[in-house]
Amino acid sequence: MAPRALTLLFTLTLFAGSVLLFLLEPLFGRLVLPLLGGAPAVWNTCLVFFQLTLLAGYLYAWASARWLGPRAQVTVHGALLLVACVVLPIRIVPGWPPPSEQNPIPWLLAVLSVSIGLPFLVVSTTAPVLQHWFAGTEHPESRDPYFLYQASNLGSTIGLIGYPVVVEPWLGLRDQGFAWTVGYVVFVVLSILCAVALLRWPLRGGAMPTPPPKAAARGGKGSAARTPGEATPGWRTLGRWTLLAAVPSSLLLGVTTYLSTDVAVVPLLWVIPLLLYLLTFVLAFGRRTLVPLHVQVILFPLFVLPLTVALVLGAAEPAWLIVPLHLAAFTLAALVCHTLLATSRPDVSHLTLFYLCLSVGGAAGGLFNALVAPQLFPVPVEYPLALVAVCLLKPYRDTPAARARINAADLWQPVAVGLLSYALFEVVRRGGSDLTKLEILLSLGVPVFICFVFSPRPVRFGLGVAAILLAGALRPDPFGSLVSVQRSFFGVHRVLEDKPLQLRLLLHGRTLHGVQSLDANKAREPLAYYTRGGPAGQLFGALGHGPGKSIAVVGLGAGALASFGELGQTWTFFEIDPMVVHLARDAGYFSYLRDTSAATTVVVGDARQSLTRWPGTLFDVMVLDAFSSDAVPVHLLTREALQLYLSRLKPGGVLAFHASSRFLRLRPMFASLAADAGLSSLRELDMRSERADRWTGWTPSEWILMARSRNDFGPLATDSRWGPIKDVPSRVWTDDYSNLITLFRWR
Repeated sequence: MAPRALTLLFTLTLFAGSVLLFLLEPLFGRLVLPLLGGAPAVWNTCLVFFQLTLLAGYLYAWASARWLGPRAQVTVHGALLLVACVVLPIRIVPGWPPPSEQNPIPWLLAVLSVSIGLPFLVVSTTAPVLQHWFAGTEHPESRDPYFLYQASNLGSTIGLIGYPVVVEPWLGLRDQGFAWTVGYVVFVVLSILCAVALLRWPLRGGAMPTPPPKAAARGGKGSAARTPGEATPGWRTLGRWTLLAAVPSSLLLGVTTYLSTDVAVVPLLWVIPLLLYLLTFVLAFGRRTLVPLHVQVILFPLFVLPLTVALVLGAAEPAWLIVPLHLAAFTLAALVCHTLLATSRPDVSHLTLFYLCLSVGGAAGGLFNALVAPQLFPVPVEYPLALVAVCLLKPYRDTPAARARINAADLWQPVAVGLLSYALFEVVRRGGSDLTKLEILLSLGVPVFICFVFSPRPVRFGLGVAAILLAGALRPDPFGSLVSVQRSFFGVHRVLEDKPLQLRLLLHGRTLHGVQSLDANKAREPLAYYTRGGPAGQLFGALGHGPGKSIAVVGLGAGALASFGELGQTWTFFEIDPMVVHLARDAGYFSYLRDTSAATTVVVGDARQSLTRWPGTLFDVMVLDAFSSDAVPVHLLTREALQLYLSRLKPGGVLAFHASSRFLRLRPMFASLAADAGLSSLRELDMRSERADRWTGWTPSEWILMARSRNDFGPLATDSRWGPIKDVPSRVWTDDYSNLITLFRWR
């Protein structure tokens, strides 16, 4: 086989393996979603499983390269490729019913292991194993096979983009599982061809590259690290590789969480940071350096310092400026770390060890954000911590080696900057400023400029950024006085009080989950989306009036809907987050549930699972109020979900969907559900007039009603404020098919 053909074969196989890897993750996530619900804990558990399995795959690649010869490694790997076919096609293995307990994590990990553990493990080994094989040949480029990592990351990018854009819109889950199986068979054939080519191609030195005998351990730098026959990297080098991989991994999850909850509450926004993350690998490990490291180091402060200002101010608008700022700073930070990894990569004899360290670091960063940080910190500080870590890790710029040592000034000067920032915040606040332009110029302008002067020295610069962020965290919350902040698997919930307006607010990021008046005479008045003159008030005034009514509400929030409860009625709230229940009912911050005249019950858990186990009491009105947040619970909007709702609804009962969303056009999807089930529907968009200020208690909202007959709507059927859904129905969502892309508001 000609050298060019060998390169093409290995490149194509690496590309195919990475595509399969990044298609399998969202595919199986969609399979378990209807069984467990849309809780972030489900996705976090899946992420932990994928990262740990990837680590196991890289550990296997390192061990097999170290202790097996070429033929033995080819035989073992070929056997694994074939054995993995046993669990195909991709599906949840029969005989594993969903758990009834609240904590499904052990069950989910077991199902993941049994259903896709082996195929995912085998495919995850592709990058280190194939690069190790390629390095063992006499190919002209075999001494530096890291360029093949580009093909791997390009495949990951294609798989990541392809799932929401191509696969999910066109294929149901069963067809996706079958298509993945076909792709895996093609991948196995390509891998076998690579193995045959390896055994037929002349091996370098008659054998695969193996670590040389132990010598004095030393860490490599730059090109020196790729000297053939170098000694085994020391613990310091291994630790640096691991840290350089862990920090951008943590930063990836941090920026994704921050953007999707505090800036732009857009579903699938996580795709963009992950794409940029993979792109930095492509750029860093490419044959040609498009952005030299010294240029990255010069540009880094120019993006990080404006981002620091944005984080301190909690800036979310204009989104067209703030979102690119976060993404640009993240991309440059990840590129710096990955370029440092690429420039310190070792000789091919330590290739699998190098990738093992990268995998350990990536898993450590993900585990820190997903599992450790929520237990350690009451608020999400992982993002700024990772940002500071990159500042500390970046190389020195224009500094002689003799002056690169840490000194006392690297410690006390950042402390002085932090104290200066806090002092300026206090001066501006006590001066009665509106904390906008004056705050930026006085409170942050001088400290940020001083911090920019620190930028050639990483420790001083990183600690300076940390000091400004800490000073900013101590300033008052711009939304009001912070009463409480609570963190759970489902996010961070803040209770704030706006004293001038006499309002108490419950927020998750930028999403408002409830408002109540602090005035005792107005405390029972429902506010925000639920005012008596709005769609919610019209609904319960017409259909939820009178004793004996049974009402179900999916999504508790602050409990404002309970204000419509009357004596003799029973209200059942279904809420997935126990922390929301604590804030709305037990902590004393909101009194809607306590003040209502109706008998109330709160059921904690995913609504679909809870309704499936519901003992049989039917409801007159069922309100679905779980679609205005950042995580759209797709499994609550499918044909199967609607049939479940109808089975729990009395004859003549009504379903009410709170469909307000800034980023999604949900009406076509609701139109398709109603048409598919043969239901009548009504819709009201409550915008009122500009004189109705939302902070006096009103918030724009959109509501959609469904019933078996138009007569079930009662007086609302002839109410001019309610009308038909005029949008053209889209393809109906099912547990097998959904497509968020088509619902985006592209503006």
